[in-house]
Amino acid sequence: MSTLTLRSLVGGMSVVAALASASACSSDDEKGGSPDASGEASGGRGSGGRSGSGGASPGSGGAGEAGPACTVAVGTTCDGAEDCASGQRCCGKYEDGTYTEFQCADSCVALQGDAGAPTGMQGPFWLDLCHAGDACEDPAAQCLSSTYLPSTLSRCFNTGSPASATLSKVAGEVHCGDAVCGSGQKCCLRQPLEPYCAPAGATCECEPPAPPAEGGTDAAESGTDAAGDAPSEATPPSEGGPDGSAPPVEAGSDATATD
Repeated sequence: MSTLTLRSLVGGMSVVAALASASACSSDDEKGGSPDASGEASGGRGSGGRSGSGGASPGSGGAGEAGPACTVAVGTTCDGAEDCASGQRCCGKYEDGTYTEFQCADSCVALQGDAGAPTGMQGPFWLDLCHAGDACEDPAAQCLSSTYLPSTLSRCFNTGSPASATLSKVAGEVHCGDAVCGSGQKCCLRQPLEPYCAPAGATCECEPPAPPAEGGTDAAESGTDAAGDAPSEATPPSEGGPDGSAPPVEAGSDATATD
């Protein structure tokens, strides 16, 4: 389907409805109609909930393993509407095989209109992040998992597995793999690597610098102090009297005898 035709579809309806229409009208090599790309037609990953490892699975390209590398790291301070102002939704922007932006907005559908014409099925597409039981802005969508999000995040669309009902839905908290980012933090997504929590004002990176070792500086300083307080081995303690004076000469010793 041409870009012009897809523009006309998206301009007047939701992403799900537009892509459903596009799929119905497309040729055999355009089947699927999944905005967050091919590979989700089979239902996405797992159950969409928190896995034992959280986020991407160990075999999905983590450090030291062959597989796709992280190319984009992006942060989100919301994983559902409860993290936004009243009446707003948490919207994620998918394009070219990854999510590139997250924000709270009055309408994710309206953001889609502002994004312009998608380039085929690669987006950009704006979808609202959600929790199990949430009502999606688009009535044709459901809260489902995504291959392109950590397993603890879900979005409203028509492919994927149901969002996990075991994850809490607390304002100001973002489920970020095995961690939960709290107030003043954001979840840094870096698919296919594990997500991590960072200060809200920090820059998300594919390979963030390792935090300093705890107690390293203190240990070094303690070692210096201990060395300074220890008695010197080069100066043995005096064998004299308690005040350090020379020992008294014994009377009648050979040292003081005269001929």
